[in-house]
Amino acid sequence: MSLKLVIGLMAVAVGAMPLLAACGDDVTPEETLCNELERLETEVDALQSLDLTAVPLTEYKDQVGEVGSAMAAVREARGDVGQARVADLDDALQALTSTITDIDAGFSIEQAANAIQSAVQGIEDAAAALGTEVGCPQV
Repeated sequence: MSLKLVIGLMAVAVGAMPLLAACGDDVTPEETLCNELERLETEVDALQSLDLTAVPLTEYKDQVGEVGSAMAAVREARGDVGQARVADLDDALQALTSTITDIDAGFSIEQAANAIQSAVQGIEDAAAALGTEVGCPQV
């Protein structure tokens, strides 16, 4: 192969790099929303994995904060899609936050765990409904 051909091929490859990089940035709003719903699912799974008998309530509250952050990202990514479903997610997060705030010494650990599980299930259901509405593959 001649030196001129190699240099020419290298110039073409270097010139095409910005075009190839731009192609990778073509993420649709629906894909962005699906990605944020996956993040929400991850945070909810992390919350569910906490053992109420083994971790302090502050750790639960911290993880609820992570769920809230993931839900804020879903709201931002939502755009014009699924307004009612996002409202369902907001209601479910409020129910979870209220449940954790309302837990006091009068609750047994089992009662508290059941109340939290029920509230978390509401978030999962609302996220799944939004994911289905948008056409997300695995939410």
